[in-house]
Amino acid sequence: MGLVREFFQTLAGFQFLPRTSQGSRQKIGVFRLDELGDFCLFLPYAASLRRVFPEAHLTLIGNAAWMELAQTMLDFDAYVPVRTREFMFDWNYRTALLKSLRQEHFSCTLNPRISRYLFLDDLMQLACRAQKNISFAYAPQQAYHWKIGLFQKLLNHLPHFQLVQHAKVHELENLRSFWQTAVPGGAVSANYRRPVPPVRKRPYVLLAPEAGKAFRSWPLDNFLFVGHHIAGQTGLECILCGTTPGECGHLTDLRGRTTLTELASLIAGARLVIGNDSGPVHMAAALGIPSIALVG
Repeated sequence: MGLVREFFQTLAGFQFLPRTSQGSRQKIGVFRLDELGDFCLFLPYAASLRRVFPEAHLTLIGNAAWMELAQTMLDFDAYVPVRTREFMFDWNYRTALLKSLRQEHFSCTLNPRISRYLFLDDLMQLACRAQKNISFAYAPQQAYHWKIGLFQKLLNHLPHFQLVQHAKVHELENLRSFWQTAVPGGAVSANYRRPVPPVRKRPYVLLAPEAGKAFRSWPLDNFLFVGHHIAGQTGLECILCGTTPGECGHLTDLRGRTTLTELASLIAGARLVIGNDSGPVHMAAALGIPSIALVG
Protein backbone atom coordinates (compact mmCIF):
# COMPACT_ATOMS: atom_id res chain seq x y z
CA MET A 1 0.00 0.00 0.00
CA GLY A 2 2.99 2.33 0.46
CA LEU A 3 3.40 2.98 -3.26
CA VAL A 4 -0.32 3.57 -3.82
CA ARG A 5 -0.43 6.07 -0.94
CA GLU A 6 2.71 7.78 -2.24
CA PHE A 7 1.15 8.00 -5.69
CA PHE A 8 -1.98 9.74 -4.46
CA GLN A 9 -0.05 12.08 -2.16
CA THR A 10 2.12 13.09 -5.09
CA LEU A 11 -0.90 13.48 -7.34
CA ALA A 12 -2.59 15.68 -4.70
CA GLY A 13 0.43 17.99 -4.74
CA PHE A 14 0.62 18.11 -8.54
CA GLN A 15 0.49 21.64 -9.93
CA PHE A 16 -2.71 21.68 -11.97
CA LEU A 17 -1.89 25.21 -13.06
CA PRO A 18 1.44 25.87 -14.77
CA ARG A 19 4.11 26.87 -12.27
CA THR A 20 6.29 29.93 -12.74
CA SER A 21 9.70 28.97 -14.05
CA GLN A 22 12.67 29.25 -11.69
CA GLY A 23 15.35 31.30 -13.47
CA SER A 24 15.86 31.99 -17.15
CA ARG A 25 17.76 28.81 -18.08
CA GLN A 26 15.57 25.97 -19.29
CA LYS A 27 15.85 22.81 -17.19
CA ILE A 28 14.97 19.51 -18.89
CA GLY A 29 14.68 16.21 -17.03
CA VAL A 30 14.94 13.02 -19.10
CA PHE A 31 13.74 9.71 -17.63
CA ARG A 32 15.15 6.37 -18.76
CA LEU A 33 14.63 3.73 -16.10
CA ASP A 34 14.77 0.50 -18.09
CA GLU A 35 17.66 -1.83 -18.87
CA LEU A 36 20.98 -1.46 -20.69
CA GLY A 37 19.70 -2.55 -24.11
CA ASP A 38 16.97 0.10 -24.13
CA PHE A 39 19.46 2.74 -23.00
CA CYS A 40 21.71 1.83 -25.94
CA LEU A 41 18.81 2.24 -28.37
CA PHE A 42 18.07 5.61 -26.76
CA LEU A 43 21.70 6.81 -26.87
CA PRO A 44 21.63 8.59 -30.29
CA TYR A 45 18.47 10.43 -29.25
CA ALA A 46 19.88 11.49 -25.90
CA ALA A 47 23.01 12.76 -27.66
CA SER A 48 20.89 15.00 -29.91
CA LEU A 49 19.49 16.97 -26.97
CA ARG A 50 22.64 19.03 -26.47
CA ARG A 51 22.56 20.16 -30.10
CA VAL A 52 18.88 21.11 -29.95
CA PHE A 53 19.08 22.76 -26.52
CA PRO A 54 22.67 24.08 -26.30
CA GLU A 55 21.92 26.44 -23.38
CA ALA A 56 19.58 24.20 -21.39
CA HIS A 57 20.45 22.40 -18.18
CA LEU A 58 19.99 18.69 -18.98
CA THR A 59 19.46 16.05 -16.29
CA LEU A 60 19.32 12.31 -16.95
CA ILE A 61 17.29 10.34 -14.40
CA GLY A 62 18.22 6.75 -15.20
CA ASN A 63 18.77 3.22 -14.01
CA ALA A 64 21.73 3.05 -11.65
CA ALA A 65 22.81 -0.20 -13.36
CA TRP A 66 24.15 1.71 -16.40
CA MET A 67 24.42 5.31 -15.16
CA GLU A 68 28.22 5.23 -14.81
CA LEU A 69 28.46 4.28 -18.48
CA ALA A 70 26.03 7.07 -19.44
CA GLN A 71 28.25 9.61 -17.69
CA THR A 72 31.24 8.58 -19.79
CA MET A 73 29.31 8.83 -23.09
CA LEU A 74 26.83 11.73 -22.82
CA ASP A 75 27.09 15.47 -22.35
CA PHE A 76 24.42 16.10 -19.72
CA ASP A 77 24.80 18.59 -16.87
CA ALA A 78 23.57 16.27 -14.12
CA TYR A 79 22.90 12.57 -13.61
CA VAL A 80 20.49 11.02 -11.11
CA PRO A 81 21.05 7.25 -10.72
CA VAL A 82 17.93 5.41 -9.57
CA ARG A 83 18.11 2.04 -7.83
CA THR A 84 14.75 0.91 -9.15
CA ARG A 85 14.18 -2.04 -6.83
CA GLU A 86 15.07 0.04 -3.80
CA PHE A 87 12.72 2.75 -5.00
CA MET A 88 9.89 0.22 -5.09
CA PHE A 89 10.45 -1.28 -1.65
CA ASP A 90 12.35 1.23 0.52
CA TRP A 91 10.14 4.08 1.77
CA ASN A 92 13.05 6.22 2.98
CA TYR A 93 14.94 5.97 -0.32
CA ARG A 94 11.79 6.64 -2.36
CA THR A 95 10.76 9.65 -0.28
CA ALA A 96 14.22 11.22 -0.44
CA LEU A 97 14.45 10.75 -4.20
CA LEU A 98 10.99 12.18 -4.87
CA LYS A 99 11.78 15.18 -2.68
CA SER A 100 15.04 15.84 -4.53
CA LEU A 101 13.27 15.64 -7.92
CA ARG A 102 10.62 18.06 -6.70
CA GLN A 103 13.32 20.55 -5.79
CA GLU A 104 14.90 20.46 -9.26
CA HIS A 105 12.19 22.77 -10.69
CA PHE A 106 12.31 21.28 -14.18
CA SER A 107 10.57 23.30 -16.86
CA CYS A 108 10.06 20.16 -18.95
CA THR A 109 10.32 16.39 -18.43
CA LEU A 110 10.61 13.69 -21.10
CA ASN A 111 9.83 10.01 -20.55
CA PRO A 112 10.33 8.05 -23.79
CA ARG A 113 9.74 4.64 -22.18
CA ILE A 114 6.91 2.77 -23.86
CA SER A 115 6.28 0.36 -20.99
CA ARG A 116 5.83 3.10 -18.39
CA TYR A 117 5.24 1.85 -14.88
CA LEU A 118 2.69 3.70 -12.78
CA PHE A 119 4.59 3.54 -9.50
CA LEU A 120 8.04 4.20 -10.94
CA ASP A 121 8.31 6.47 -14.01
CA ASP A 122 4.94 8.13 -13.53
CA LEU A 123 5.39 8.73 -9.83
CA MET A 124 8.74 10.45 -10.44
CA GLN A 125 7.48 12.50 -13.37
CA LEU A 126 4.51 13.70 -11.31
CA ALA A 127 6.81 14.57 -8.41
CA CYS A 128 8.80 16.94 -10.64
CA ARG A 129 5.74 19.19 -11.12
CA ALA A 130 7.16 20.51 -14.39
CA GLN A 131 5.36 23.01 -16.60
CA LYS A 132 5.44 20.56 -19.51
CA ASN A 133 5.64 16.77 -19.43
CA ILE A 134 5.87 14.50 -22.47
CA SER A 135 5.42 10.73 -22.36
CA PHE A 136 3.77 7.89 -24.24
CA ALA A 137 0.05 7.49 -23.73
CA TYR A 138 -1.13 4.41 -21.90
CA ALA A 139 -2.80 1.76 -24.03
CA PRO A 140 -5.60 -0.43 -22.57
CA GLN A 141 -3.48 -3.58 -22.85
CA GLN A 142 -0.86 -2.08 -20.53
CA ALA A 143 -3.15 -2.32 -17.51
CA TYR A 144 -2.48 -5.56 -15.64
CA HIS A 145 -5.34 -4.83 -13.20
CA TRP A 146 -8.55 -2.84 -13.68
CA LYS A 147 -7.62 -0.47 -10.82
CA ILE A 148 -4.29 0.23 -12.48
CA GLY A 149 -6.22 0.91 -15.68
CA LEU A 150 -8.24 3.62 -13.90
CA PHE A 151 -5.07 5.32 -12.65
CA GLN A 152 -3.59 5.19 -16.14
CA LYS A 153 -6.69 6.78 -17.67
CA LEU A 154 -6.42 9.53 -15.09
CA LEU A 155 -2.80 10.21 -16.06
CA ASN A 156 -3.76 10.31 -19.73
CA HIS A 157 -5.93 13.34 -18.97
CA LEU A 158 -3.73 15.39 -16.66
CA PRO A 159 -3.13 19.01 -17.70
CA HIS A 160 0.21 20.05 -19.22
CA PHE A 161 0.96 16.42 -20.08
CA GLN A 162 1.59 15.91 -23.80
CA LEU A 163 1.04 12.32 -24.88
CA VAL A 164 2.53 10.46 -27.81
CA GLN A 165 0.57 7.54 -29.23
CA HIS A 166 2.52 4.37 -30.00
CA ALA A 167 1.32 1.95 -32.63
CA LYS A 168 4.63 0.72 -34.03
CA VAL A 169 6.12 -2.68 -33.34
CA HIS A 170 9.79 -1.88 -32.80
CA GLU A 171 11.27 0.28 -30.05
CA LEU A 172 13.28 2.34 -32.55
CA GLU A 173 10.17 3.27 -34.52
CA ASN A 174 8.43 4.40 -31.35
CA LEU A 175 11.48 6.38 -30.24
CA ARG A 176 11.55 8.15 -33.59
CA SER A 177 7.87 9.01 -33.26
CA PHE A 178 8.37 10.27 -29.70
CA TRP A 179 11.33 12.45 -30.66
CA GLN A 180 9.50 14.02 -33.60
CA THR A 181 6.80 15.14 -31.16
CA ALA A 182 8.90 16.01 -28.12
CA VAL A 183 12.03 17.45 -29.74
CA PRO A 184 11.24 19.07 -33.11
CA GLY A 185 14.40 19.12 -35.18
CA GLY A 186 16.05 16.66 -32.81
CA ALA A 187 17.40 14.22 -35.38
CA VAL A 188 19.47 11.38 -33.97
CA SER A 189 23.11 12.15 -33.33
CA ALA A 190 26.19 9.95 -33.21
CA ASN A 191 27.95 12.69 -31.26
CA TYR A 192 28.55 10.73 -28.09
CA ARG A 193 31.87 9.73 -26.60
CA ARG A 194 33.17 6.28 -27.57
CA PRO A 195 34.78 3.95 -25.04
CA VAL A 196 38.51 3.43 -25.55
CA PRO A 197 39.22 -0.15 -26.73
CA PRO A 198 41.61 -2.20 -24.58
CA VAL A 199 45.07 -3.16 -25.80
CA ARG A 200 45.20 -6.92 -26.40
CA LYS A 201 47.75 -9.14 -28.10
CA ARG A 202 45.33 -10.50 -30.73
CA PRO A 203 42.18 -9.31 -32.48
CA TYR A 204 39.14 -10.82 -30.81
CA VAL A 205 35.48 -11.79 -31.11
CA LEU A 206 33.22 -11.12 -28.13
CA LEU A 207 30.59 -13.70 -27.12
CA ALA A 208 27.69 -12.51 -24.92
CA PRO A 209 25.72 -15.60 -23.85
CA GLU A 210 23.47 -13.94 -21.23
CA ALA A 211 20.08 -12.24 -21.59
CA GLY A 212 17.62 -10.55 -19.30
CA LYS A 213 14.98 -13.24 -19.83
CA ALA A 214 15.46 -17.00 -20.07
CA PHE A 215 13.44 -17.36 -23.29
CA ARG A 216 15.93 -15.07 -25.04
CA SER A 217 18.95 -17.18 -24.08
CA TRP A 218 20.67 -19.45 -26.59
CA PRO A 219 22.33 -22.31 -24.63
CA LEU A 220 25.81 -21.57 -23.31
CA ASP A 221 27.18 -24.78 -24.84
CA ASN A 222 26.23 -23.46 -28.27
CA PHE A 223 28.21 -20.27 -27.68
CA LEU A 224 31.19 -22.35 -26.57
CA PHE A 225 30.97 -24.46 -29.72
CA VAL A 226 30.85 -21.33 -31.90
CA GLY A 227 33.77 -19.80 -30.01
CA HIS A 228 35.93 -22.88 -30.41
CA HIS A 229 35.10 -23.05 -34.11
CA ILE A 230 35.95 -19.37 -34.71
CA ALA A 231 39.20 -19.62 -32.75
CA GLY A 232 40.23 -22.78 -34.60
CA GLN A 233 39.39 -21.49 -38.07
CA THR A 234 40.57 -17.88 -37.81
CA GLY A 235 43.09 -17.67 -34.97
CA LEU A 236 41.06 -14.84 -33.41
CA GLU A 237 40.80 -14.70 -29.64
CA CYS A 238 37.27 -15.47 -28.42
CA ILE A 239 36.19 -13.75 -25.21
CA LEU A 240 33.15 -14.66 -23.11
CA CYS A 241 31.51 -11.75 -21.27
CA GLY A 242 28.66 -11.54 -18.79
CA THR A 243 27.80 -11.03 -15.15
CA THR A 244 27.78 -14.64 -13.94
CA PRO A 245 31.34 -15.87 -13.17
CA GLY A 246 32.48 -18.95 -15.03
CA GLU A 247 35.53 -20.78 -16.28
CA CYS A 248 36.06 -22.07 -19.78
CA GLY A 249 39.39 -23.69 -20.51
CA HIS A 250 39.87 -22.96 -24.22
CA LEU A 251 38.29 -19.48 -24.43
CA THR A 252 39.14 -16.27 -22.60
CA ASP A 253 36.46 -16.12 -19.90
CA LEU A 254 35.83 -12.64 -18.48
CA ARG A 255 32.35 -13.36 -17.12
CA GLY A 256 31.90 -11.65 -13.77
CA ARG A 257 35.28 -9.93 -14.10
CA THR A 258 34.41 -6.66 -15.85
CA THR A 259 32.50 -3.54 -14.95
CA LEU A 260 29.96 -2.18 -17.40
CA THR A 261 32.37 0.51 -18.61
CA GLU A 262 35.06 -2.14 -19.12
CA LEU A 263 32.57 -4.25 -21.06
CA ALA A 264 31.78 -1.25 -23.28
CA SER A 265 35.50 -0.87 -23.98
CA LEU A 266 35.74 -4.55 -24.92
CA ILE A 267 32.80 -4.16 -27.27
CA ALA A 268 34.39 -1.07 -28.84
CA GLY A 269 37.52 -3.06 -29.73
CA ALA A 270 35.87 -6.27 -30.97
CA ARG A 271 35.99 -7.47 -34.57
CA LEU A 272 32.56 -9.03 -34.03
CA VAL A 273 30.04 -9.36 -31.21
CA ILE A 274 27.77 -12.43 -31.05
CA GLY A 275 25.02 -12.53 -28.45
CA ASN A 276 21.42 -12.92 -27.48
CA ASP A 277 18.90 -10.09 -27.75
CA SER A 278 20.59 -8.21 -24.91
CA GLY A 279 22.53 -5.13 -23.85
CA PRO A 280 25.96 -6.04 -25.32
CA VAL A 281 24.54 -6.55 -28.83
CA HIS A 282 22.63 -3.25 -28.64
CA MET A 283 25.80 -1.54 -27.42
CA ALA A 284 27.73 -3.00 -30.37
CA ALA A 285 25.13 -1.56 -32.75
CA ALA A 286 25.36 1.85 -31.08
CA LEU A 287 29.15 1.81 -31.48
CA GLY A 288 29.05 0.61 -35.09
CA ILE A 289 30.64 -2.76 -34.30
CA PRO A 290 29.56 -5.72 -36.50
CA SER A 291 27.26 -7.96 -34.50
CA ILE A 292 25.05 -11.02 -34.72
CA ALA A 293 21.93 -11.01 -32.53
CA LEU A 294 20.27 -14.36 -31.82
CA VAL A 295 16.52 -13.79 -31.60
CA GLY A 296 14.00 -16.52 -30.98
